[in-house]
Amino acid sequence: MKKTLFLPALFASIAAFSQIGINTSSPAATLDITAKNATGTSANVDGLLVPRVDRQRAQSMVNVTNSTLIYVNDVTTGTQTGTATNIDAVGYYYFDETNVWTKLKETGVSATGINIYNNDGTLISNRTVNMDGRTLNFVGNTIDSRIGIDGLDSRAKLNVNGYIQFSQDSDWGVGKAFVVAGQKYGLTQVGSPQVGTGNSPGTRIYTSGANTQGHISFGKYISDTAFTEWARFAHNTGNFGINTSVPTERLHNNGNVRLQGLPLNGAINAINTTSVGGVSSSQNQTFTATRTLVSDTNGVLGYISGVPTITEPGSQTLNYARSVTSPINSSTPANSEVTIGNISIRFNGTSSSAANIEYKVSQSNHVTILYHKGGNGGTNLEEWGRQASVAGTWYSFTGEIGNATRDINPSNRDIAYAIITLHNSKDVYRVTANVNGDIAASGSVPSVASSVTLFVEKFSL
Repeated sequence: MKKTLFLPALFASIAAFSQIGINTSSPAATLDITAKNATGTSANVDGLLVPRVDRQRAQSMVNVTNSTLIYVNDVTTGTQTGTATNIDAVGYYYFDETNVWTKLKETGVSATGINIYNNDGTLISNRTVNMDGRTLNFVGNTIDSRIGIDGLDSRAKLNVNGYIQFSQDSDWGVGKAFVVAGQKYGLTQVGSPQVGTGNSPGTRIYTSGANTQGHISFGKYISDTAFTEWARFAHNTGNFGINTSVPTERLHNNGNVRLQGLPLNGAINAINTTSVGGVSSSQNQTFTATRTLVSDTNGVLGYISGVPTITEPGSQTLNYARSVTSPINSSTPANSEVTIGNISIRFNGTSSSAANIEYKVSQSNHVTILYHKGGNGGTNLEEWGRQASVAGTWYSFTGEIGNATRDINPSNRDIAYAIITLHNSKDVYRVTANVNGDIAASGSVPSVASSVTLFVEKFSL
């Protein structure tokens, strides 16, 4: 049933009391609306209906007074711009001091005071926090004051269950950690990155202390209390120890040492260090030995000037090189090549069948060769030959007398050696060839794969 209010009576109430009461004769505020049925089971509707408009209508209003309240019932009209920038869902909006319509209540946000300070919860959509020049500091005064991402750990103030990635715009990459004044541990960059240059300032791993600085250790983590150390930079000294916790020298290794790829004395284009100790832009420096490495009873290394020489009367300094290639296949001619001084030697066969030993000189020379071969792969041979040899060209051993077959057969285990003289450069070389095909095991003697070993000695005249 509808009720009719008489305007004269309503205005009289306004004039008399400056307050309006609906369903009450004693309004307690400027507008006091009392429910017709405050209790009980009545099905009648009690409530207040504010103006209902769509987003287009709300967006079109001008000169809106702050605190104006509306209910937006349709957000498919208009656009989320201007005063309607916050109108993205149906609901109550009020016009605030920033001159935009603002939600009276965010969807999914409790109106009972529930927040992250007193309740757990779940994000209903992505969120971004704009610091806007301000700081955010988490403070705790107990051991249990911890922050976790995907889990907590009692051993850390901040625990990340996963990996940490720093963006390309990060100024330093990783920040250093402070325990107390005078004690610092960290992993940092040397300085700010040079943006846009592609250059990195480098990385520091460090430890420090007001008194004894801690060491930097490398090893295998087992548990909180168990760690297998492999190497360390010692505290205070910076000495590096491998398999020792007390390195006494700049490098202290408690174990075997293996060095590979060392240059031969006199090798050209072998190192990057110049004769005065500088660095060359390319590996174009000759390695020249001038010192001999020695050791004391504790294994500390030192040196003495000079290198060992053979001083017996009539003797010559012997230099040699060798190559071992197995099995014999299409790569053998390239892989078997061995170079010393002004000559290179190779086996040109690609199988265990008979093939030739070839030589190449680095500078043109008149060459004389004495060649000896023995075995079951053909007629045994001893002959000599003379040959004018152009630099960079491969030649087979050429004979002038005797049997013209100068090959060697791996499948029959032929053996051969040759004396080669280079008359222009005054070099003498001796070549020994050890070849075999596949050899089956015999009793306790294991099998052997096909192989070629070339041993070349150089005699200095």
